[in-house]
Amino acid sequence: MGKSSNLEVNPLGSTAYQRVRDAIRTDIINGQLVAGKRLTLHTLTKRYQISGAPIREALNQLSGEGLIEIQPNRGARVRAINETMLRNIYDIREALEGFLASHFARSRTNKDIDKLRAAQLEIADAWGNEDATATHLANQRFHAIINGSRGNTEADKLLKRHQRLLAQLRINFGYSGRIDRLLTEHDSIISAVAAGNAQEAYGAATIHVRSAANDMVERFRDTR
Repeated sequence: MGKSSNLEVNPLGSTAYQRVRDAIRTDIINGQLVAGKRLTLHTLTKRYQISGAPIREALNQLSGEGLIEIQPNRGARVRAINETMLRNIYDIREALEGFLASHFARSRTNKDIDKLRAAQLEIADAWGNEDATATHLANQRFHAIINGSRGNTEADKLLKRHQRLLAQLRINFGYSGRIDRLLTEHDSIISAVAAGNAQEAYGAATIHVRSAANDMVERFRDTR
């Protein structure tokens, strides 16, 4: 097993545990750490050239994300990322994001709608500048405006559990072939929210998540 260079490309402001966590996650997604692989502290400290404490913390968080299984007295193993797992994640997101969008339509202010439209413009501008990272961040802002409106911390925890996994997959796969549909689906959400129509907002949000799921699974299947 070769050494990973992922630690070198993480943001300078991140901590050691965050850097190694992101590096391990990337190596799992890219197949460098295969499903079922037993992860020992010795091999990981050698691979990532970092001490044991941040690695333990990273494994605990990745376990919370569902990428690692930590078994008592047996250490950690890599979970399989497959179509079933991705579908299950998106099923949860569909239910939650539909509910949160319907609430947002009932409670939104004019300022909220302006923020949503501004985020939509940021997505289009970033894509027009061929900046995939900025596109992804603007897309995250769009959804954060809606999903954070109710202040439901439990829903927020569930949505964030696999957020980094989906983000890394999307960065890997890109938005090419998806962006036009994404913007159209966002427009439908914005229209429903601006009209204060909770039912339409729920439907537009669930269609959007389902569309994202189909696109992600198809791209994942192509890589395998």
